[in-house]
Amino acid sequence: MKNAYLVPLLDQVDKSTARAKDEFGHLSPAQLNWKRNPESWSIGQCLDHLITSNSTYFPQFRAIGDGSASQGFWAKVSPFSGFFGNMLLKGTGPDLKQKMKSPKPFAPTQGNVDAGIVSRFLAHQAELKQLLAGLDRIDNAGFKIPSPAAGIITYRLDAAVQIIVQHEVRHLNQAKRVMEEPGFPKG
Repeated sequence: MKNAYLVPLLDQVDKSTARAKDEFGHLSPAQLNWKRNPESWSIGQCLDHLITSNSTYFPQFRAIGDGSASQGFWAKVSPFSGFFGNMLLKGTGPDLKQKMKSPKPFAPTQGNVDAGIVSRFLAHQAELKQLLAGLDRIDNAGFKIPSPAAGIITYRLDAAVQIIVQHEVRHLNQAKRVMEEPGFPKG
């Protein structure tokens, strides 16, 4: 691979996929939708959030993979790309437990999710992995993309991929903590 950093990240996508299947694939709809209070997220909402937020990048990733993408003017000249990428890398880390407000385009469903959420997440992961592997055709560190949440925010493609992968781990950890809450339905 030209972009060697992708190898461990693609491996992490596989690990996150297996983890979601193993830890959440057997849960009932009641368990997938349980939350300790109205302000917290359920396991299903965590998975829905990952599908929603990751999918906003898919059009850009497809265009890069098929060679039709070009950097916009602002992405090329923005002096803040490194700043925003580093800020998001720190803010989406897998071990952070403090809450952050998700941008509106990344928000999960506010109601209950259906029982197919785990299957949809697994299918989503397969598509994510394929798209990430397709990014190897260009220099990921030299290519900047706009954030799907706010086009004025740009970051390097390699930072975007790292953000997505560690963001998944963060929310899978959050979903696992939901299962450990007192009151979580046992069956």
